[in-house]
Amino acid sequence: MKHLFFIFGMCLILVACQQKEKSIVIETITDTSTLEDVPVFDSVGYSEIDYLYDAMYRGHNEYSGTLVVDKEYYIKNKFQRGEVVFFKTPKTGQKNVARVIGLPGETLEIKDGQIFINNKKLKAFYAKSMNNGISDFHTYQKMMKANGNEIIGENDWKEYFHRNLKSVVIPKNEVFILADNGWRIKDSYELGPISQDYIEGKVLGMAEDY
Repeated sequence: MKHLFFIFGMCLILVACQQKEKSIVIETITDTSTLEDVPVFDSVGYSEIDYLYDAMYRGHNEYSGTLVVDKEYYIKNKFQRGEVVFFKTPKTGQKNVARVIGLPGETLEIKDGQIFINNKKLKAFYAKSMNNGISDFHTYQKMMKANGNEIIGENDWKEYFHRNLKSVVIPKNEVFILADNGWRIKDSYELGPISQDYIEGKVLGMAEDY
């Protein structure tokens, strides 16, 4: 009889553990529409911007060179997650390029390098802190060694790949933007959400003759 009670008790424990595992499953929010490849775009009718900076590199000089920018796009269109924008940095006035991550009314948080939107884990190629397309320190370390390079400021890099940001609610008419190489420029990680007035246009892609 005691043996039966023991088996029954173990079954209850297993069921409880399974229920607990189910209860901690993290919901996700997915961006499947944003393309990883940078489109080549005909600039006729749009603005051309020379942007020789590596804030958006993911390994193939992405968004570096002559960019095609639609400066009137957001007059008629709403911001969408994943879009790349040309913006003026508050206070400094420096022009830069970054990606729209959070939209008005959303709550954004970064935990251990991973972006969360409204407590849901963002699933997208840009959803984690990365450098040149690499989103974890060990892979970055191997790549650097394979290329015969030393990592300067190893602890800083470890901290960057595992960086955290307390939850922030994005106000109306503001957006949260991050560069794919977030350590290279001042973006919303440092500045917080920025007014849409600072967004000067949507980056459509690279000019055909770049």
